[in-house]
Amino acid sequence: MVSSALNSLTTWLYMLLPSGGRSLLDTFSNLLTALPRWGVYGLILLLDQATLRNSQRAEYLADGAAARLAGRDAAAGVMERLLAARSAETALRREVVATRTRTGGPARRDTPAGRREEAAGVLWERVAAEVRRVPAHEYERLRRVAARRGHCVDSTHPPTHLRIRHIARTPAREPGLELGPERAAAVDTELEQPGRTVARLLLRDGAA
Repeated sequence: MVSSALNSLTTWLYMLLPSGGRSLLDTFSNLLTALPRWGVYGLILLLDQATLRNSQRAEYLADGAAARLAGRDAAAGVMERLLAARSAETALRREVVATRTRTGGPARRDTPAGRREEAAGVLWERVAAEVRRVPAHEYERLRRVAARRGHCVDSTHPPTHLRIRHIARTPAREPGLELGPERAAAVDTELEQPGRTVARLLLRDGAA
């Protein structure tokens, strides 16, 4: 019901957006729709704020489900990896800049397109390797910083250190689902093509 209300209000807001024309009719239309437009926008903000707490509760419930499915330690480990997002972003930017400025190499790769295609195949592996090299004491520092500054994935998620604490309080149990080599290979195969597509775009346009 809340989703339907938000979608309806967002559609109305889109319909009431001011016209870009400069004619007298456009000006009159923009003035006429100004009041209902701001009214709809205010309702969106009000509904968003009213559901924010429940949205964060849903995130905690999802984290609990992750702990039951993958195991408490694995779910907490994912949360801790989120704290190293800055390291992943830095590694990604470094790889993009290196690829866009690299020269030399075999003739078939000595073009911008050739270098991008070569780098696209290993981009995510290199970023992941950079994150894996983050030492344990750095994660400890990141946890303290997160607790002090309230690190969040985005504005709708609870603070990451509170999510880690919530998962740590769940009962220890065996994972409800084991990934296994065959299933892991299937996941890698499914993600390979879209991952390479995103890598090509990043290497072509830069990591914004």
